[in-house]
Amino acid sequence: MTNAQSSSSLPVRHLEFRREFNSPRDLVFSVWTSPDHMRHWLHPTSEWSNPVVEVDLRVGGRYRLGFRHPENPDIVFVVGKFLEVEWGVRLVYTWTWEPPDPHAGHETIVTVNFATTPQGGTEVTLTHDRFPDDAVRKRHDEGWKGTLECLERYLEAL
Repeated sequence: MTNAQSSSSLPVRHLEFRREFNSPRDLVFSVWTSPDHMRHWLHPTSEWSNPVVEVDLRVGGRYRLGFRHPENPDIVFVVGKFLEVEWGVRLVYTWTWEPPDPHAGHETIVTVNFATTPQGGTEVTLTHDRFPDDAVRKRHDEGWKGTLECLERYLEAL
């Protein structure tokens, strides 16, 4: 695996990561979009869990993810709508935290591109745009870095 890269020189409102995985593109896409897989890796650290993962994978379809940390019984939710779905190639979706998150209601956009590497693995390029301020951008930078690490561990275990 190569390391994830954050584009810290970009404006406050943008994050970008590129990460290579040794798994085929169709598998990585399926793991990224299937609730049965997502609940095992889609969280910022291995301490977190996803007790709620609902996905309607189609343009205009919605998703809802519930995250829980073991030190807090409350579930925090992010919701969104799929704007583009190109199977195995590209996803674009909105990303909005629900209350009580202090930035609840502020819609950001996530774009994920999946490309086959020359070695038969997958390069994932993830961008997350439209952050309201640098603090929110930093929180998501840390979260996505950890999430991509969890994804790597999960794919390696399959």
